Amino acid sequence: DTVAIRMPDHPIALALIKASNVPIAAPSANTSGKPSPTLAEHVMEDLNGKIHMIIDGGKTGIGVESTVLDLSGDTPLILRPGGVSMEELREHLPQVEEDLSLIKDDKGVVPKSPGQKYKHYAPKGEMYLFIGSVDNMVKKIDEYAIRYIAMGKKVGIMATEETKAKYDKGIIVSLGSRENKESIAQNLFSTLRMFDQEGVDIILAEG
Repeated sequence: DTVAIRMPDHPIALALIKASNVPIAAPSANTSGKPSPTLAEHVMEDLNGKIHMIIDGGKTGIGVESTVLDLSGDTPLILRPGGVSMEELREHLPQVEEDLSLIKDDKGVVPKSPGQKYKHYAPKGEMYLFIGSVDNMVKKIDEYAIRYIAMGKKVGIMATEETKAKYDKGIIVSLGSRENKESIAQNLFSTLRMFDQEGVDIILAEG
């Protein structure tokens, strides 16, 4: 019953829209079930032979999926979390809420937005997210890394600039400073793809 509209903020994309002089209906440049592409080579990996051309606009500026906001009812609803956070939206729309499909673990509640499937952005390996104080996270991730490596698993660790030197096992990647969430978001999917390419079995990620 509704249609979603998104507007890019990139000079090449804007030039393409202007040159076409028509609305453009287009999916994202990736196959479902993989981390989203953030580089042209990621698109080539997913869609080589399925599309005619790739326009390389460089590395994506945000790096995570777009936020989908439903404005068709009385209360603005976030249908899919993404690059624009609820806190940022509430600066302009104080009454914005999350859709029930995001907050209820109920198979009877059907997501209204694409990209909400369980494994839509999933890497090939199992991924575990650790939350808590930084010291406790590092300690637990280190323990799990030792355990999985002893089982013969290839382990990847998603760390930050503040913690990467505290690890010495597995493939350790810093997503950026804990003080710069934009940098971490920008590097998230590309790191998951790199772990896929490296054949990582277990991903341990700091919250």
